[in-house]
Amino acid sequence: MKHISSFVFLLTLFISSGLNIDLAYAKSIYKIEYLTIDQGLSQNTVNSILRDADGFMWFATGNGLNRYDGYSIVSFWKPDLPSSLVNALTESEGHLLWIGCSSGLTCLDRHTGKFTEIDLSAELGVRPHIAALTTDKEGRIWVGSLEHGLFLISRDHESGELQIRNFNMSNSQLSGNHVASFLEMNDGRMYIGTNHGICIADKAGRQIHQFARAELSNSLVLCMIESIEGDLWVGTFAGLWVIHQSTGKSELYVHNPNDPGSLSHNSVYDIRQDFRGTIYIGSLGGVDIFQPSTNSFTSLPYKDIDNFSLNSMFVRKILIDTDGNVWIGTEK
Repeated sequence: MKHISSFVFLLTLFISSGLNIDLAYAKSIYKIEYLTIDQGLSQNTVNSILRDADGFMWFATGNGLNRYDGYSIVSFWKPDLPSSLVNALTESEGHLLWIGCSSGLTCLDRHTGKFTEIDLSAELGVRPHIAALTTDKEGRIWVGSLEHGLFLISRDHESGELQIRNFNMSNSQLSGNHVASFLEMNDGRMYIGTNHGICIADKAGRQIHQFARAELSNSLVLCMIESIEGDLWVGTFAGLWVIHQSTGKSELYVHNPNDPGSLSHNSVYDIRQDFRGTIYIGSLGGVDIFQPSTNSFTSLPYKDIDNFSLNSMFVRKILIDTDGNVWIGTEK
């Protein structure tokens, strides 16, 4: 597929400067290409981004699912999807794309083009609002919902049938029934971001216990990464936490209107680290890039569409593909 040039040149040219980038300087070092309804997106609010094993880009939006091959966009809505509000995406073996919507979960076989709805309502009586998805190293699908905890989907090795387990505050030690994010650690444990901090599931996916961090206990955990350095980065509505797992110490980064090197906004929706170790933070204030040498942030410029700045300050999702391109999903 066609390669989209986004921020791939930005990193190498300005990352050591430690300064906010003004528009004039931005024009000399990179160019942004935009995908909006004008280019065929079904809706401009992009909630999730995935690049599949064949190189196609998938965008979950507030009104449908979009597949992009670098040239054109194909959109999917109901009845293929349980609802048109698509929040989360993940991929598993067998060319399966899992799609989390506001009214349930469906699975697309990318080879056959067949959509199959996954029934998660057996114990609930309602279709759950799906907020987060991930696939672990064992091929299991972890499903986070808005009000009903999490679902763990695995496949029986003998029958091939799907097995679904629900974990919630009533039947487990899950600290909150709103599950907004997942992070599989290097040791195979799954970190679960809830509306009351982080919980941890064992590698077998049978036991859940709470992550004993008082500073996160009342926070909705929107996103998490384990950095190359082994630190845990956690995005919340109250700022960005960095927990140094080697020492147990933590740092909180928040917005300071008097400090241009501070976090752009306290509501942090996504965090990504590229292969060079650079960390990108997406928030209600745009995109910040962490500068470890100065312990500060560099923010990308914002202006209406001009190919050198963000077209929206509300950044919901960031994806860094294998070519080093940075894809940014916004509300506009």
